Amino acid sequence: MNELKRISRNLGWLGCAITTLLFLSTQRSESATGAQPGVLHEALVLPADRPGVYEALLGQLKDGRFWLLFVEDGKMVGKFSADRGRTWSETRALQTVDGQGIAVGNIAGHHSLLHLQSGKLGLVYGGPRARPGRDGTVCFRTSSDDGKTWSDLIHIDPRFAVSRNQSARVLSTGRILVPVMKWISPYTRGESEMESNNLCYSWVYYSDDEGEIWQASHSELLIIKEQGKAGCYNVEEPVVEELKDGTVLFYGRTEFGRPYESFSRDGGISWTALRPVELASGYSPHTFARIASTGDLLLVWNQV
Repeated sequence: MNELKRISRNLGWLGCAITTLLFLSTQRSESATGAQPGVLHEALVLPADRPGVYEALLGQLKDGRFWLLFVEDGKMVGKFSADRGRTWSETRALQTVDGQGIAVGNIAGHHSLLHLQSGKLGLVYGGPRARPGRDGTVCFRTSSDDGKTWSDLIHIDPRFAVSRNQSARVLSTGRILVPVMKWISPYTRGESEMESNNLCYSWVYYSDDEGEIWQASHSELLIIKEQGKAGCYNVEEPVVEELKDGTVLFYGRTEFGRPYESFSRDGGISWTALRPVELASGYSPHTFARIASTGDLLLVWNQV
């Protein structure tokens, strides 16, 4: 667990590191492309005047291009960059093997792009709604041609669950983990999403055959105080990451001013009871990432 101790120690350098990385990226891009210095992007990558929210994710393809995936007009779309993010292509819709678009159930997308052990790409996303008053389904597709076309739809959860943006992971064993949440409520319409009208809990789906068959973890995760006598509380928008010893770490968004964590030692099937993390946090989600050059675990979160 030593890598968890290093997270807070490294975060003080995050702002400086981001500035340095942007500077280095700009300098290298200028050298490679001959572009004018001081211009990081040629324009806004995504329109700023669209109502609602964006949940865009950034992936990288085998040929080195960056791929920015997001939702437009109810379909999954993307833009490409071949110069480290300085300039971007026109928006292009993702297509299935039979030439159809990929419909989503929410403008946020709830999508994760995965590199599978076979060399295929995997795409987790929020599909069309299957019941009123709830979010969409959780869907999965694969691509054998680096994202040009996508396989037939496979449902991870055909009724209702939410997997937050870029939260799915491929373990060192090849197992795919998709952490999800859902809320339960007596209300059947949009008011079910209001904080005072529901209770949220989280769990994990896993697949050992690159998404053909999905199973749910044996544990469901929520905060239970004094065996329920002091109440049960939300655990939302979970994220997971495999640690260097093979343990899988889980963080969930909570109402208690800090994330709560859990651990799995059997690849995401069963989980320990939740406990608070010593990080001040707003009521917002968290993001794990690996620093490619060192393998260190990076946590990004919001204290507001």
